[in-house]
Amino acid sequence: AITVWFFAKRKRKVLYRPRWDGGVRHFLSEMTYTATGFAQPVRVIFDMILHPNVTNEHKNVAEHFRVKIQRRKEEIHLVDRLILYPAIKLTQKLATTLAKMHSGRINTYASYGLLSLIILLGISFIF
Repeated sequence: AITVWFFAKRKRKVLYRPRWDGGVRHFLSEMTYTATGFAQPVRVIFDMILHPNVTNEHKNVAEHFRVKIQRRKEEIHLVDRLILYPAIKLTQKLATTLAKMHSGRINTYASYGLLSLIILLGISFIF
């Protein structure tokens, strides 16, 4: 601690020099590093992890001319893709299976009610 205090206490003269610019005094626009170029490696890594849905849409006006090229990128959250969407698909399959039980006859619905009461009574006697 004494050595650090000794070197920190010394008064040194601050020298002001021009900043180092790689030997180039005037940067051209082609020589600069844009925000998109800086963020591209991170975007590539997250695209590999998140697997976004990318759709390209080309609208042609004439044979050789394109008017509009539109790219849509829909990013899906990991929780949605791994938990929510499979749960939704399972619920839809279950609802489709249960929908086949609806016949429109009152006797069938009464038998469903009676069957569920018997099952609940059996469970209550077990526990």
